[in-house]
Amino acid sequence: MSDSLKVTSRVSQVRISLNAGEMRVSVPAPRLGVSPKQNHLSVTERETVLHVASGGVRLSVQRPAVSSIRAVCSGPPGPPGPKGDPDTLITAAHDLGGHRALRVTGAGAAGYADAYTAFDAVLGISIHAATAGAPVAVRGSGEMVEPSWSWSPGPVYLGRDGMLTQTPPSGGATLEIGIARGPATLFIRIQQEIYDG
Repeated sequence: MSDSLKVTSRVSQVRISLNAGEMRVSVPAPRLGVSPKQNHLSVTERETVLHVASGGVRLSVQRPAVSSIRAVCSGPPGPPGPKGDPDTLITAAHDLGGHRALRVTGAGAAGYADAYTAFDAVLGISIHAATAGAPVAVRGSGEMVEPSWSWSPGPVYLGRDGMLTQTPPSGGATLEIGIARGPATLFIRIQQEIYDG
């Protein structure tokens, strides 16, 4: 039969166990060492055990159990990293033209978004043309330059079959795709669509 009594003090934790005529007193004595130069933290625990049995008293210190924990120490900030790629590759559901607004179809491929057809969301603008089944790169945000455009500064909207227009559609969803910053430059920032009543 094993009985156990646990006594806690402010300094340490003492554990007294009575087991088959032997009394065992355990006093854990943790030691904590921090080495900021080496960026690690060491925890060492030693346990002092006092064995009391009918044959006498024996005192022993058990081997230390050492754990090393790597701690992350913050240093000075580094240089800025490379610019992230705002483009996504997706498979074309059918032949697609370049620089058109695309959505994800039910099959998980890219098709044209249309202001006059219900859709879930616009994925972005195709960067190039693609044939059905081929990958197409889509830009969902940021700047896009296309020399064939001739925008006036101001908002650019979704039209029919993925076409972009500066005239808000009537009778469908008004969805601002981005802002024209110059004749050939569009800053893509897709907004929430507004449906005509």
